Amino acid sequence: STQSFYTVVWSPDSKRIFVSAPLSVSKIYEIEKMTEVVAFKGFKGFVPSASWSPDGKRLVGCVKVDDKDAKSIRIWEAENGNELKALQG
Repeated sequence: STQSFYTVVWSPDSKRIFVSAPLSVSKIYEIEKMTEVVAFKGFKGFVPSASWSPDGKRLVGCVKVDDKDAKSIRIWEAENGNELKALQG
């Protein structure tokens, strides 16, 4: 089957990528072996825009819920996907 991606973002050290797709869990993959290392399961929606912190320890993303205008900005720990902060918009 064909998978559409909304976001693919390289980590600052180029060893990992963050991937977000519709109807799927956002994930971080380790590039060398293309293995999933983190799955972001603490929210519903997709992440059309994301960025790593310069040190690669955190990710910030705009989360869009369904086809509605409900949006939030979330900050996660890249190591485990734990949400650090959320700003509802």
